[in-house]
Amino acid sequence: MKISNRGFIKVLKSKIKNNQVAIIAEIKRCSPSKGYLDKNLNLNTITFDYENAGATCLSVLTDKEFFKGSLDDLKKVKELTNLPILRKDFIIDESQIIESKIAGADCILLIIAALSEEKFRKLMEASKKLNLDVLVEVHDEAELEIALK
Repeated sequence: MKISNRGFIKVLKSKIKNNQVAIIAEIKRCSPSKGYLDKNLNLNTITFDYENAGATCLSVLTDKEFFKGSLDDLKKVKELTNLPILRKDFIIDESQIIESKIAGADCILLIIAALSEEKFRKLMEASKKLNLDVLVEVHDEAELEIALK
């Protein structure tokens, strides 16, 4: 699979190295706690607005059940911008990593609390093989230790 990676982590590191603010702007249709944030979310407009406001990277919620997102949202945003894109979803299986790459994600989110340590390792390895960056979410010191092993 030869789909390019726009360097999600590389771009963030570059901003930090140059003492600049690195902003990951989130594209989210719905929130479990607040309901729909914008039922008529226009991906063209929000992508353009975030890019022009100086976003470093974009995060696209693709979870259907809780956030009403989709991989189609990610694909559309990928067509609209050259910014690196994070697929924000509950990634629990290697097949989701493959579909993330095919959809155009440059990075995925892995949430330690949702995975066994063994599954986390497998997903990290699968991501590496596909040249996908990984952003890891931890909630406590024990999860941090798993992430840093």
